[in-house]
Amino acid sequence: MSHPAKPVKRRRHLMDMDAPPKVAQRDPMSLGQVQKWVMSVLAVSTILHLAGGW
Repeated sequence: MSHPAKPVKRRRHLMDMDAPPKVAQRDPMSLGQVQKWVMSVLAVSTILHLAGGW
């Protein structure tokens, strides 16, 4: 005689590998946009340092 399987009670604070959480996808910046942003920040900080005499 077999016993019916009891449903597994999952703890809510643990990640359920059978139902992983959905990750919201943002629109990632392209490499070109990141390079422009970094160069702009470096240029502004360099100009400010030179103007301030640091």
